[in-house]
Amino acid sequence: MDSGAACLFANSLFAGSCSERAMTVADSQDTYRHSRLRFSSLADYLAHLDHLERFADVRSSGSWTPAQILHHLATAFELSCEQRPSGQRAQSRLLKWPIRFVVLRRGIPRGRPMPSEARDALTPPEDVSLAEQLTRLRQGISAFQAVTHELPIHPVLGELTKDEWRRFHLRHGELHLGHIVMADLTHA
Repeated sequence: MDSGAACLFANSLFAGSCSERAMTVADSQDTYRHSRLRFSSLADYLAHLDHLERFADVRSSGSWTPAQILHHLATAFELSCEQRPSGQRAQSRLLKWPIRFVVLRRGIPRGRPMPSEARDALTPPEDVSLAEQLTRLRQGISAFQAVTHELPIHPVLGELTKDEWRRFHLRHGELHLGHIVMADLTHA
């Protein structure tokens, strides 16, 4: 399958959601937008977290609170730092190539349910602190950057190199951090 055909195949899986620029979500009090973020590096990701921390009022346009979003992202980083069990191998990289191609290059489509095999580990608790989760997410990013061992197999994308895991985390962060709406700057 050539890259054009693979892209068409993968786009059909995600029903055009990659081309949307912003999603408006109605809430009982306000209307929020999903920001279309694009990180080119983990430094960009961290800079966005620094920017988020400067705001006194952060809300979410999705079903999770901002603290739950950060918890989810921190957990994903932590899980990606675990060492792969000895002898564990994924399905052929070719079988998952079309999905991996879209996710790592174009982003994770909004509105797709979390894979069932990841739901228990990645669903955040309700009572989490924003400040604690910001710290935890930064620690998870730092730990990921320091990893030198063979990384675990992604439950949907299969076996990934460290660079592919990095790109997954960038796209994953874009998706979820785009739901956080910032208002009331605490200091300039």
